[in-house]
Amino acid sequence: MAHRPAVEIIDALLNDCRRHLGAEQPPDDVTVVVVRRGKTAGAGIHGMKDSGRASGKIELVSTVQIEVDDELLEKLDRLGPDPSSRRSEFISMAIRKALWELEEKETAAAYARQPDSEDDAYVDPDSWEPS
Repeated sequence: MAHRPAVEIIDALLNDCRRHLGAEQPPDDVTVVVVRRGKTAGAGIHGMKDSGRASGKIELVSTVQIEVDDELLEKLDRLGPDPSSRRSEFISMAIRKALWELEEKETAAAYARQPDSEDDAYVDPDSWEPS
């Protein structure tokens, strides 16, 4: 199956999961991430998130293929969440944190370029007191 496009692998996994569950609802959301290990040609990757809840709907989500070296993957396996459950959530949180830090740096740089004046920073202390 390793040679098949990621979208086909995801489709097959979700179909098998649905067949296995039958009429039962999944106990939780099902997220599938396909990660190719080693050198790749950089082919596009697509994904689906099967919410499986009462509606049984499948929402399309963007899936990003990342390449990591063996040392980083070993650390992720050792320190990160169980690969079968929350790895994509963990990676998404790490990306959000990194982006937030970049936004904070951009904001700090903007204030350094154009700092607030004393007039901008004035606050009337009486406005904080109950009337």
